[in-house]
Amino acid sequence: MTDAPRARRLGAFLLPLLSLVACDQKDPNATGKAGSGDFYPLVDGASWRYEHKNLDGETWTEEVTLEAVDFEGEPAFLLADSPGPSGSNSESVLQKDGDAILRVHKEVLFDGSVSEAVDYDPGFIRFDAAWLEFEEGQEQSYGYERTQLDGNGVAMPTEMREHRYTLVNSDAVVEVPAGDFSGCLEIRRKRVRESGDIPGAGDDKTFWFCDGIGKVKEYEAATGKNEELLDCDVPGGACP
Repeated sequence: MTDAPRARRLGAFLLPLLSLVACDQKDPNATGKAGSGDFYPLVDGASWRYEHKNLDGETWTEEVTLEAVDFEGEPAFLLADSPGPSGSNSESVLQKDGDAILRVHKEVLFDGSVSEAVDYDPGFIRFDAAWLEFEEGQEQSYGYERTQLDGNGVAMPTEMREHRYTLVNSDAVVEVPAGDFSGCLEIRRKRVRESGDIPGAGDDKTFWFCDGIGKVKEYEAATGKNEELLDCDVPGGACP
């Protein structure tokens, strides 16, 4: 194993037990290539580019990369994106738990320095292969504990969050700059809040996932922000 130069920036005072290094030993359940029915490919070296568009017509391009790593002694993947208009970017640690793919840790960086870090227990669902067996309109809720630390390592109170995922369409046709795709899953994710809570940005999103590619489109209801695939490179996958 060799150290990943951008994998850890927090320092011992923040997460002393955390180990995240590039790893030559990939997930033993992975083939190193996307397979048929793989709607969220966890493949070392995969990359995607997305066009973000706001309601006012402003656009910017995001580059996303995936790298096999070791996280606290377990196989994982580091999903990193490029800085947006605000100058910040994020790095997320993904792990598999049965059919589910979970985000277990995330760091937000500004000019290369960590501005906040978040741990999720047992994890924030990014995709669940069980959705492939859902009937349209079927939904399922997932909960997790969320602990956030600022750049100085000061933790906010841990809070419990819950999201409800609904299969909107099991055979969606999606048109994005990267091409036209069919047979995709359309999934709506809505945060479950207590009565009287004020909805926030990110509470209501819809995602489109396509076989051998992963996410091809994302829409946020509150802001009208749209995210569409420009191109991708997924070894063994179905990128145009």
